[in-house]
Amino acid sequence: IGSQDYVKEAVRVVKSWLDQRGMYLKTKTAGVLPSGYRPELESSELLGQDEALFYMQAIGILRWIVKLGRVDICGEVSMM
Repeated sequence: IGSQDYVKEAVRVVKSWLDQRGMYLKTKTAGVLPSGYRPELESSELLGQDEALFYMQAIGILRWIVKLGRVDICGEVSMM
């Protein structure tokens, strides 16, 4: 599988997972984190087991995409 196909399949998998939960990917963002974000004040609920597993898989996919040559997203992936 080529790198372009890998990225397309990764996006398809993430969109499918989100669709099943009534969620979607944002098309435009100003950055990885919201302006003024302060992690020490984070109060959102912890992820459930399924969500945590998917998050870890998604991070693994993103790290592999960086290794394939998308170094432009390396910083953002590291912040996640």
